[in-house]
Amino acid sequence: MARTSDRSRGKSMIARRTVLASVAALAVAPGVRAQQWPTQALKIIVTFPPGGASDAAARVIAGPLQEKLGQTVIVDNKPGGGTTIGANFVLAARDDFHTVMLSNSAPISIAPYLFDKPPYDPLKDFAHVAYIGSVANAFVVRPTVPAQTMAELVAWIKGQGKVVPFGSGGQGSIGHIIGEMFKAELGLSM
Repeated sequence: MARTSDRSRGKSMIARRTVLASVAALAVAPGVRAQQWPTQALKIIVTFPPGGASDAAARVIAGPLQEKLGQTVIVDNKPGGGTTIGANFVLAARDDFHTVMLSNSAPISIAPYLFDKPPYDPLKDFAHVAYIGSVANAFVVRPTVPAQTMAELVAWIKGQGKVVPFGSGGQGSIGHIIGEMFKAELGLSM
């Protein structure tokens, strides 16, 4: 019993010290003032063309953000280069503190590995601010393909005796990588 009581007392002392340190920090804080932000329009750079999931998310967020901040919020699409065009635009504007990037994980987790000399270091040049959501990926086929399940699709592809093309959002896109993984894992000719 004494041990539980000692632990409780120890936790209580730590909690009291934390509160006292916080109060002391607040006592010193009145001399420190936050700068007004934003001081100009906020740009949300979307690394994909208009109409996609990232663009839609940016436009859904822009209205309430503009209302909350009291500043204009501009959604600016900068597609291309496997998302590096938009990412480089944000990187070039890093000191204005009014330009943010909204994208999937491609500029951080995929694009730097598509180039011999990556245009940026995703861990040093960018800071993650918020998780917005996720988008599901789906395999779809034309109605003329006689497959209703993944097993049937794999069997059909293997039975073609030729390379079966597949579509994606472009080289290096998440859809492209999923297709390549599917192909490699199952030994398919796609």
